[in-house]
Formats: sequence, structure tokens, C-alpha cells
Amino acid sequence: MEINRDLVRWLILIALLPIGWPFVKALWKDFNGALREEGGLFGAPPSAREVDQIRAEKKHEPETLVSEPWVRPGEVRKPRLRGRSDRPAPGTGNRPSGGPRRFR
Repeated sequence: MEINRDLVRWLILIALLPIGWPFVKALWKDFNGALREEGGLFGAPPSAREVDQIRAEKKHEPETLVSEPWVRPGEVRKPRLRGRSDRPAPGTGNRPSGGPRRFR
């Protein structure tokens, strides 16, 4: 019995569609939103009034590309959450007990 390869390919594609569809949908929304001022992926260019409206809407949206500084060797990053005050900052080498470090 010979199996039709095209039929198997279509069945695999249909079976994997629920997994891939949310990913494709998110990409579509992201690309279309990024190109909104130019008319989107396949749309017509907006008028000057619509471009001004789009830019006004973008002012209220949070910035998506955020640059955070790297921690250089020897520097200690301040903790974001407040922990116990008797603990030293990570990487300082100071221990509350003051005793030597023991490894098992």
C-alpha cells in the first residue's frame, strides 16, 4: 500500500496549525502595528490627519525597546526587591557570620 506524500504533508500541517496559529497571529499584529504609519503590511498609506492620530496614540504606549546597562565584572547590581537587611549584597564576599567559607 503506497501512501500519498501530499496527503500526509497536508495532514501534518493541519495537525500543527493550532500550535503555529497564535505565533503567526502575534507576528502579524506586531508587524502591522510597527508599519501602521506607512499603511501596515498590505494597506494603503494613511492621510496626514490619520498619521498625526497614530503618532498621538503611540505617545501614550510604553516603550518596547528598553536598554538596560550591563553589570561589569566587580560591580554589584542593586537588588530590585528588598530582602533581609542582615544579608550582604551578592558578590561582595562579606558574610554575616564572618567565618571562612566551607564547601562540601
